Amino acid sequence: MIGKSTETIAQTIARSHAEATAANGWLVIHKDDGHIFLISDDTVRCHLDSVEFTDDNEGRIVLPYGQIALVEVGKS
Repeated sequence: MIGKSTETIAQTIARSHAEATAANGWLVIHKDDGHIFLISDDTVRCHLDSVEFTDDNEGRIVLPYGQIALVEVGKS
């Protein structure tokens, strides 16, 4: 989840992705318009102003950090 005041959004995404991988889960990114992305592979790349990943349903996505409302770990 986004919330650690000392983390950047890129650091939060990287930490959450590592937690998801360790738990055999998936990274869940909630966009500010309500759209939800599920990422279960190792395609997450954090850039200066955006994150790039392959969504399990929609293919390759480049999402600006400003459009991210929530980052969390999904576990099965």
